Amino acid sequence: MNRISRPLLIILALFLAGLSACDWMGPPTAVPEAVPGVDTHTLIIGSSMALGGHAGYLGRQTLHGALSYIQKVNERGGIHGRKIKLIAYDDGYDPQVCVANTQRLIIQDKVFALF
Repeated sequence: MNRISRPLLIILALFLAGLSACDWMGPPTAVPEAVPGVDTHTLIIGSSMALGGHAGYLGRQTLHGALSYIQKVNERGGIHGRKIKLIAYDDGYDPQVCVANTQRLIIQDKVFALF
């Protein structure tokens, strides 16, 4: 069985705890168009992680866990009525690829947050 490192679990737990503190059933509120990754129906988050290569098991397990919780949040109505969409790119645990992926998430995909 693959194991996730303790620091990754802590980061994921903090992120998910933050999501759980959100008002599940609140109505969608108006969002200024200047807020990237947020519209009246969707909240887009992004991540660059090792999904392949020698450390791929770390990223894949983190992604599976995150998607499971995101699905639960979305089934409950999302965050203030907005469904969470996750965009994940494989960086193969390569810092240069991670930087390129992160720039792509921010500039092209216009995500609301990175995790």
